[in-house]
Amino acid sequence: MGLLVVALPRLSGAHPDPWTALALLRSAALAFALGLAFLLDDPARQTTTPVPTGRAARTALRVALVAPVAAPWWTAVLLLAPGAHLPPAGAVTLEAGAACALALAAATVAVHRTDDPRPGRPAAMALLTAALLAPLAVSDRWVLFVGPRTPGGRRPTGTGRGCRRGR
Repeated sequence: MGLLVVALPRLSGAHPDPWTALALLRSAALAFALGLAFLLDDPARQTTTPVPTGRAARTALRVALVAPVAAPWWTAVLLLAPGAHLPPAGAVTLEAGAACALALAAATVAVHRTDDPRPGRPAAMALLTAALLAPLAVSDRWVLFVGPRTPGGRRPTGTGRGCRRGR
């Protein structure tokens, strides 16, 4: 789904503005992360409890099977994105990696805290809520999200610790 979201403007010949291009990349990353939230769903969870392989090994195996697909997928997303106004690839990749890590962490917590064999739905809802509220809740002084036209990422604008303004 994320590839389709990014490829549609290119297929239609549209040239989106910088904010739209950034939103397309973030939407693709969120679609992949939402898919990862369902990675640990196991309808046969009650029957696989007595197997000699522990839950941590089964979880690591599932993540290891998806990891080789993630890098080529994200490369395809970056190549399909409208090229005129791309934000820095490294910064957007870091945002996408953080969303994927948050999705896997939420799914892992849901697996360990509940006996539900399908913990993906609560994990996906938590991820979606965090993705929608984080840009609204974060102060402008915190540089957590990349801007559309920043060649090396945004710099802090505040005068708090670590900021060497005027020196």
